[in-house]
Amino acid sequence: MAASVGLRVTPGLTIGAVGLFAYVTGAVVRNFGDALGVPTALAVTGVVILVVAVLTARLMGVTKQSPEQAPAKWPPLRKAS
Repeated sequence: MAASVGLRVTPGLTIGAVGLFAYVTGAVVRNFGDALGVPTALAVTGVVILVVAVLTARLMGVTKQSPEQAPAKWPPLRKAS
């Protein structure tokens, strides 16, 4: 999975992420199957991580816009001299 990130191989990253999800889910069910707190905490943590990832991707998309693509309400950018 780590090599997939560096090499930008999306299918490898997808397979690694699904495998990691299956492994963690199995470990939680096996070790904490009778408790509700640990699976709930992991689920909430997962949702928070996904929300942060989506927000980061959207913010990175906004900051990488060229001045021509920027909304009209933004002041024009001055070029460095």
